[in-house]
Formats: sequence, C-alpha cells, structure tokens
Amino acid sequence: MQVVSLKDDGLIKEYKMTLHANDIDVKIESATYEIVKKAKIKGFRPGKVPVDYIKKRYGQEIEQTALEELMSDQMKNFFEEKNIQPAIQPNIDPPKDWKIGQDYTYVLSTEILPVISAPSFEEMALNRYQVKPDETMIDQAIDNLLQRHTELVALTEKRAVQMDDYVDLNITAYYKGEKIEELSKESEVLVIGKDEFVTGFSEHIKNMQEGEEKKISLVMQDDKKPDWKEKEIEFVVKLQNHKIFQKPVLNDEFAQKMGVENQEKLKELIAQECQKSLNHTANILLSNQMIEFLESNLTFEIPPTLLHNEYKAKIHQKAHQKNTSKEHHECSFENDEALLEEDEKKECKQKAEKTVRMALFLSDIIKKHNIKITQDELKDELINRAQQAGVPFEYYIKLFANNKQMLEQLNAEVMEKKALNALIDQARPQEIDITNENFRKILEEKQNQH
Repeated sequence: MQVVSLKDDGLIKEYKMTLHANDIDVKIESATYEIVKKAKIKGFRPGKVPVDYIKKRYGQEIEQTALEELMSDQMKNFFEEKNIQPAIQPNIDPPKDWKIGQDYTYVLSTEILPVISAPSFEEMALNRYQVKPDETMIDQAIDNLLQRHTELVALTEKRAVQMDDYVDLNITAYYKGEKIEELSKESEVLVIGKDEFVTGFSEHIKNMQEGEEKKISLVMQDDKKPDWKEKEIEFVVKLQNHKIFQKPVLNDEFAQKMGVENQEKLKELIAQECQKSLNHTANILLSNQMIEFLESNLTFEIPPTLLHNEYKAKIHQKAHQKNTSKEHHECSFENDEALLEEDEKKECKQKAEKTVRMALFLSDIIKKHNIKITQDELKDELINRAQQAGVPFEYYIKLFANNKQMLEQLNAEVMEKKALNALIDQARPQEIDITNENFRKILEEKQNQH
C-alpha cells in the first residue's frame, strides 16, 4: 500500500494514496468478465457477448466503479492498519488526465476522532436524593385528579353568574340600529373568565340571572374582528342556560369509577404515582449533575467540521428565537449570524463545543462498555413519553413506527441515557435522604440558576 502523509495538523489529516496500474487492470478485467457472464443483450446468446462490445458500451462505468471500490478498500485497510477513526466522510481529490495503464494517485482529506478519556470522579460530589411524597404532595395529586373529572351540572338554586361559570347566550348585535349577522349568535357558550366572545364581553355577563336579557355597549378592540374595530356595538344578550363545574368528592363511588375498589386503594395508587414522579425527577437531577461535571471537565480536541456544523445549528436556532416577531429573512448561515451580537455568537460557540464533546464522549462510552438497548427499554421510554405528553401510547407507537428518523433519534437518546447511568454508577453517588420540602427548594434553586 503506497501512502504518503501530506498534512498532520491535530485531527486534520491529508494523505497522498496510490492505486497501482496492475491492480486497476485486474479489477477492471474481472468486472468486465462478470458482466459478460450475466449480460442479456439482444442479438447475443447469454454469456456470449464479446468482451470488446462490453468494454465499448460499459467501459467508462466499469472503470469508475472499479476505481471507487479499490479506493474504498484501500482507505478501509489503511484506517484499520493505522487505527484511524474518521470523524467525517473523507474527501477525495482525484488525479487529472488519468488514463488506463497508469497508477491512480489521489489525495484523501479527512478529520479523525480524538483520543477520549474519562475525567476522574474522585473529586466529584454526586448526590442521589432519596425523597418520599408528603401529605401535601399526595393531597395535591388527589385534587388534580378530581379537577380532571369535574362535571358540568345544573344549579340546585338559581344565583347570579360568577367567575368560571358555564353560560349559554343568545346574542344579537347592532351597529347604528342595524343588525350585524356575523356578530349575532343563537347559541354562544362561554366559561366566564376563560373564554371571550369579543374582548371585554364576559365581564358584562357576570351577575346576570338565567332568563335575564341585557343590553351591552362595547367599543370593539378585538383584532379578530377587524371590520368592526374601534366601532361601538350594541349587544342584546339573553342568558339561556347557566351551569357550574362541580368537582367530584373523593369516596368509594368515585374510586370505583376509576377502576379501583375503594378510596383507600385509590390513595395508595396515587401515592405510588407520586413516588414514581419523585424518583424520575431525582434521576433527572442526578443526570444533570453528571452532565454539568462532564461539560466542565472534558477538554479533548474537537473535529473542526463537527464543531462548525453544530455551531451553525446553534446560530440558526438562536436567530430564529430572536427573529420571531420581525420580518422574514432568507435562511442562510451568514444571514442568521448577522442577526446576532458578538456575545450571542460566543455563547453559541461555547454551547456547540459542549454539545459535540458530550456526544463524542458518550458515543465512546457506549462503544467501550458495549451498551445495547432492548425492545422493552424502548417500549418503557415510549410509555414514559406518552404519559408526559398526555397522549395515548398507541399513538406514540404509530408515530415512531412510521418515522425512521424519529426512531433512530429515540434509540440514540436511550443509549446516551444508559451511558450516563453507567458513568453515574462508576462515580458511586452519595445516597442522601431528604424531605419533599427541601427537595423542592433544591429544584427551585436549580431552576433559578438556569
């Protein structure tokens, strides 16, 4: 194998590589005779097509394929022999005016992965918090459950409309004595304080009684009704129906509606869910401690192209956030970067460095520890995400099954999570019992820091 190093600048490598003419000739002849054996061409019997005919018709394609295969094999063997791991797709600069019968000398340019080593965990203070749900948390979870099953019921005694009440209104709108069809409704349902027919409307419905009719004059301020903006509209409103939302009582009957035998068993299940939630939050906090430690202590060199690509992604994201309320601009790295201040670009660069280093480090851990994921682990992750998103699990399964890119991303994230857990186990975190109240304070402090 004839290889000459042209550039050796850290992770940037460049080599002059040569394919010998004899090897090229052998490869082309072999490929040509394979086509002769298999070609089905009108006017010739199978396997009897003249070699010269094949060369004339397919010669250029055969040569190109032969060269690509020889270069691929040569690069693969060279990388394996020198224990080189390319970080990007190598770039090939072919020779000019090459002809069959000559050596084929090309220039290979690439960037390689750095040597990666884990930082020492000896000085690291990693805390695994052990926290149990208190009565306040459990009571809040019970109240949230009851709120989700609030029912719309008729009033037992008639009273005036209050905040959060449900009302069904008949509305007739007039402008200078003429009826406005688009603002008139035979039945308009509102929840007072949450819904608005037009801006400021529901405030005038408070204190009305069912069956009451009332005139309301409003100067329209609603951008959703631009034709009537700044015009004074008179509404004749009749309250047709008045109901309230009633939260159920926690008792055995409600528990049975939830599929549980009694309220005590329901409380137990809610307490278990609270414990799962706390464990999940504690694990996230633990992982974040490890991530922060790694981001501060990983210092290996980064392949320039990987860093630049991530920097461009961060710049685009930052520019999009900054430009949401401004005029559209043509999307390009140059235009995105021009929108940002120097300190914002510096922040994007620092974040890009952390992202690339972390990705390379975790990828190395996955390889060294031979970390694999099972279908059950993927399923558990999907169940957790579906619960957090509040969507049916079956919907999530279908969503990922029909999107290869999303499925690959899910695999990568689960693998990285397992890699982090392997590092956490290696670091031997200190187990700390803590009250729910103090745990909440720690979470608030972390939130304020970010």
